[in-house]
Amino acid sequence: YYELDREGFWVKPGPAAGGEGLKAPPPGLKPGMARTEAKGHFLTEAAKTKQARCLDGTPGLYFHRAGYEGGVNKWLIHHQGGGWCQTMNCTEEPCPGDSCYVRAGGALGSTKHDRTMMVLKGSYFDVDPEKNPNFYNWNMVFLRYCVGGSF
Repeated sequence: YYELDREGFWVKPGPAAGGEGLKAPPPGLKPGMARTEAKGHFLTEAAKTKQARCLDGTPGLYFHRAGYEGGVNKWLIHHQGGGWCQTMNCTEEPCPGDSCYVRAGGALGSTKHDRTMMVLKGSYFDVDPEKNPNFYNWNMVFLRYCVGGSF
């Protein structure tokens, strides 16, 4: 049986622990993996066929942390903010920082430097049922912003 340790990691307790807990960690989580971590999914195929690309042409990206127990079929979806690009191209020197041209080289216009895992914690991402009784065990999705638009 697996259980959470004090730091929020799934561990397999020793024989003295009494075998309380889950037979396996929740889907998508492995022993020793913090339950605040979400797995990244690059939209590689959609970038080719649906133009789901960032300003620099890299594929879109979302992170998912699996829900468990009573939250396994419940979803919270967060779309990262970023704000509009004010201009498309750089037509003046120095190039304004709010242009899509400049933004394409940073985190608000590219997923080139993104990792395959992201820690989701605090507020409505909090995994502590006392701090977040409504959403602590829900599926969490974090959609990366990288397009220069506003919704």
